[in-house]
Amino acid sequence: MTERADCSPLFEEFARDFKGREVEFDGVIAALAPAKNYKTRFNILVSQGDDANVFVGGPSFQFRDKNIVYDLKLKGDNIPDHLRAGDKVHIKAEVEKYEDNNGICLFLLTPTETKYR
Repeated sequence: MTERADCSPLFEEFARDFKGREVEFDGVIAALAPAKNYKTRFNILVSQGDDANVFVGGPSFQFRDKNIVYDLKLKGDNIPDHLRAGDKVHIKAEVEKYEDNNGICLFLLTPTETKYR
């Protein structure tokens, strides 16, 4: 996929074809926000590439309503005490679905392994 826009019919097709299957990519934590009113569960936006401020094309990804310690399946020797925007990660995750919500388009993923890089 080489779409430049955040939203594309190709992304929806990909999500439908790959639902329940694992994808793997290098990314960066673009943003974190508490999920609902929880203090230990977050919505985590992940962008492709190495810099959340540089758009490299393609879709954005989200881990929705996840606990960082348990749900992200953190692996590796260099796991920091806190997850922060700008952290570079290698993601393995199962495709849940694709959402186009008034031009805010996201692949929702369930992490199977998150490594810091």
